Amino acid sequence: MLDPVPISKTGFSKLKEELNRLETVELPEVQRTVAEARELGDLRENGAYIYGRERQGFIVGQIRELRGKINRSDVVDCTKVQCDRADFGTVVTLLDLHTNEKITYQLLGPDEADFDEGSIGVT
Repeated sequence: MLDPVPISKTGFSKLKEELNRLETVELPEVQRTVAEARELGDLRENGAYIYGRERQGFIVGQIRELRGKINRSDVVDCTKVQCDRADFGTVVTLLDLHTNEKITYQLLGPDEADFDEGSIGVT
């Protein structure tokens, strides 16, 4: 069994929203495209069919990956973490000793860490 992966409530909600979007919007749309292309005949030279099948496989792979992430998620309420040490969910401020510039990050799980958005992985 895989170890649980910490994730914030916000990050968990984003994973579920993305999974829902893929399952209810993207996948049905590409399935419709593939069905329409199949009706056109010769599938060996049907670019729309070939592309649609590849896209469908990619979306199904994303769905599986998201389900796996959701199933092993350990949702942490970041408002209830102790702030006396750098741990999951805490916000830390770093000081660049050369430039005296302060940089602030939130420590989050690997599935939601985004350097450009001000979060880094706790590990």
